[in-house]
Amino acid sequence: MKDIKDLIPQHKHDMDTIDKLKNINHDETDLGPIKDDLFEWIQDINWPAV
Repeated sequence: MKDIKDLIPQHKHDMDTIDKLKNINHDETDLGPIKDDLFEWIQDINWPAV
Protein backbone atom coordinates (compact mmCIF):
# COMPACT_ATOMS: atom_id res chain seq x y z
CA MET A 1 0.00 0.00 0.00
CA LYS A 2 1.56 3.23 -1.12
CA ASP A 3 -0.64 5.65 0.79
CA ILE A 4 -2.88 4.78 3.74
CA LYS A 5 -5.34 7.43 2.52
CA ASP A 6 -6.07 5.16 -0.45
CA LEU A 7 -8.16 3.14 2.04
CA ILE A 8 -10.66 5.98 2.57
CA PRO A 9 -13.72 5.48 0.35
CA GLN A 10 -14.34 8.38 -2.01
CA HIS A 11 -18.08 7.93 -2.58
CA LYS A 12 -20.92 5.78 -1.32
CA HIS A 13 -20.50 3.17 -4.06
CA ASP A 14 -16.71 2.83 -3.72
CA MET A 15 -16.74 -0.95 -3.36
CA ASP A 16 -13.16 -1.33 -4.62
CA THR A 17 -11.85 0.56 -1.61
CA ILE A 18 -14.17 -1.36 0.71
CA ASP A 19 -12.73 -4.60 -0.66
CA LYS A 20 -9.20 -3.29 0.01
CA LEU A 21 -10.18 -2.50 3.61
CA LYS A 22 -11.65 -5.97 4.08
CA ASN A 23 -8.55 -7.69 2.75
CA ILE A 24 -5.72 -5.79 4.43
CA ASN A 25 -3.53 -7.48 7.00
CA HIS A 26 -4.47 -5.65 10.18
CA ASP A 27 -1.27 -6.80 11.88
CA GLU A 28 0.81 -5.02 9.23
CA THR A 29 -1.39 -1.99 8.48
CA ASP A 30 -2.05 0.72 11.05
CA LEU A 31 -5.40 2.36 10.32
CA GLY A 32 -4.91 4.82 13.19
CA PRO A 33 -3.99 7.76 10.95
CA ILE A 34 -7.27 7.46 9.02
CA LYS A 35 -9.63 6.21 11.73
CA ASP A 36 -11.38 9.58 12.09
CA ASP A 37 -11.96 9.66 8.32
CA LEU A 38 -13.36 6.12 8.39
CA PHE A 39 -15.67 6.88 11.32
CA GLU A 40 -16.96 9.98 9.56
CA TRP A 41 -17.47 7.98 6.39
CA ILE A 42 -19.63 5.29 8.05
CA GLN A 43 -21.98 7.70 9.81
CA ASP A 44 -24.69 7.23 7.19
CA ILE A 45 -25.73 3.58 7.53
CA ASN A 46 -27.94 3.92 4.43
CA TRP A 47 -24.93 4.03 2.14
CA PRO A 48 -24.62 0.70 0.29
CA ALA A 49 -20.93 0.26 1.05
CA VAL A 50 -21.36 0.70 4.80
